[in-house]
This record gives sequence, structure tokens and C-alpha cells, in this order.
Amino acid sequence: MIQSAKDLNNKLLVELKPVNNKENGQNNIANFAKLSIVKLQEHFSNGEVVSYPDITIKSGEKILLSGDSGTGKSTLFKLILGELKPTEGKIIFKDKNGQQIHPDLAKIGYIPQDPTLFPGTIKENITMFNNKLDGEAEEVAKKMPNGINTYINLDQLNLSGGQR
Repeated sequence: MIQSAKDLNNKLLVELKPVNNKENGQNNIANFAKLSIVKLQEHFSNGEVVSYPDITIKSGEKILLSGDSGTGKSTLFKLILGELKPTEGKIIFKDKNGQQIHPDLAKIGYIPQDPTLFPGTIKENITMFNNKLDGEAEEVAKKMPNGINTYINLDQLNLSGGQR
């Protein structure tokens, strides 16, 4: 079923209007002025380490986060939102006065990649056993460790979020 998202968009616009909040501001995301990432690293059980550059993002500033599959883009969002604890470094939120705050991270939106895979090869997951798609699957899977025959291990999650 296909339908317009216009009604949903209008409802969201109403929900996104600023709220007058008389809290002291310590946990109010509306007082957020900037986010700094300082000496941030995440160490993984397979021995890989992802290091992030020091960066400061001001409230309202738009940035583009890009990189190859498996370089840590999704992990960075999980670190910012407190879903993962950094192995090293800090993520610092500051208010308009430059004071460090601890915002309610549940009020920060993020839509993660959440694909559904099944145990089997990349080819089987792409084609869903439709042999007519074999040629296309081979092109897509060229960057995988063992190409089209890379086996997906759901217990070890041997593919990054982007690869999945």
C-alpha cells in the first residue's frame, strides 16, 4: 500500500515546535550548543581499532559523514547516543554558556541501519535463491572478503552495518 506522507509530515512539524521548558537546563537538549569529539577510539574484540578525528559540531550546523563500508560511521552515532561506551576519548555536550551538560540522549533522533540477514552466503542473501539475479549479486559482492561466497555468521557479525 502506497500513500502520501503529507499527514505524517504535518504531525511531525507540530511535534517539533519548540517547547517552553523551565528546567535548569542541565538535561534539556534545547540548551545544546555544541558537541565535541575528543581523542575518541573504539576497540573491537577482533582487534580492530577505529579512531575518530577531533571535531566540534555547533547546534544547527550540518555536516556530511562519509566513508567506506566498515569504517565506523554507524559506530560513531552509537557512541554519541550512549548505546556504546567509548574505549578511549570523550564525547562532550556543551550549552550556550560553554558549560558541559548531560542531555537526555533519548531526545536525540537517529535512524539506524537495521537489515535482516539469514545465515548463508552473500549471494543467497542478495538473490533470495532467485538464480536470475546471480549476475547482479556478483557485482554487488566484489568488495566482500570472499566475494560472492562470503559466509554471513550471525553469531560473530562478520559484516559491518554498511556491509549488511
